[in-house]
Amino acid sequence: MVADESQTVAQLSEVPDAEREQASLLTVVETIYYQPCQPPGDPVAFELAWTRQLATGEQVYRRQAVVGPEWQPLDCGWLAGKPVSLLLLQNEEGHYPVNPHPEERARVEGLVIEIGWWDESLRHSFQDREEIEKQERSKRDMWSMLAPSRTGPSSSPADTDDGYFESSISTPPREPHPLWFVPPRESFRGSPARVSSLWLRCLGGSARYVLTLFPG
Repeated sequence: MVADESQTVAQLSEVPDAEREQASLLTVVETIYYQPCQPPGDPVAFELAWTRQLATGEQVYRRQAVVGPEWQPLDCGWLAGKPVSLLLLQNEEGHYPVNPHPEERARVEGLVIEIGWWDESLRHSFQDREEIEKQERSKRDMWSMLAPSRTGPSSSPADTDDGYFESSISTPPREPHPLWFVPPRESFRGSPARVSSLWLRCLGGSARYVLTLFPG
C-alpha cells in the first residue's frame, strides 16, 4: 500500500517556525517495491521518509557531466572543502526513445558508473611504507651476501623460508577502491563523510550523469 506522500511531507515539515527561520530543510520521501517471482506475489512496498535541518543556507550544486573509463575525482563545485549533507548521482544512460537493437541495448546496459574512494593525502603514508620496505629489502640482500649456504650452519634467519625479514606492511593500491555501482537509469544517494575523497569512472565506456550536492 502506497502512503499519501503529501501527508507524509506535511508531517515531516512540522518544524517550529522559529527553527524554520534559522535553518534550511532537506526532506526525502521514497518507496521501494519488491515483487517476488517464486512464488508469484504482490509487490511489497518499503517506504522511507525523513527530514533534516541543515547548518547552512548554501546553494545546491547541480552538474551534468560525462565520465569515461578512467578514474576521475568528483567535481564538487563551490561545495569543495565544505560539508555536504547529501549526494545524489543519477546515471542518465538507458533512456531509449525507441526500441533499440539487442546489441545496442547490451552496450548501453554496460555503461555502469562506479563510485570509488581515494584520498590524495594518503600518498605520504604510502611513501613512508615504501621507504620501510626498501630498508627491509636491503637487510635481506645483506644477509644473502653473508650467508654461504641456505642449509649450512652459518645460514642466516633472513635467508630461510620463514619470511623473517619479509615486510608485514601491505601497501594499498594506487587507485580508488570501488564502493558502489550505479547502473543505467538508476541513482545513488548517500551522506558522504568526505565528499572530496570520492572518484568516478564508467565500466563500459562513457556515461552521462547528473550530480547533485546538498550543502551541510
